[in-house]
Amino acid sequence: MSRNRWTYARLARSLDITSNAVAKLCNQSTMPVRRHAQIVALGVPAELLPQPLDVKPGPKPRRLAEPAIPAASVATTV
Repeated sequence: MSRNRWTYARLARSLDITSNAVAKLCNQSTMPVRRHAQIVALGVPAELLPQPLDVKPGPKPRRLAEPAIPAASVATTV
């Protein structure tokens, strides 16, 4: 980005956010689709940015614990 004279501070002013927020966006593996579109509209090549992807906020869903003994192998008594 420095070759095109793009700085985090310059992008931050254009997006009305802090330069730390721009740095965080650019250094993650994904970026919100809305911000990606805004930065590309400013003239930054999409190849220099992370993949645009909206990730649902909040905690990740927990996996259910596997039963210790599978139901098929439990002997039934009649």
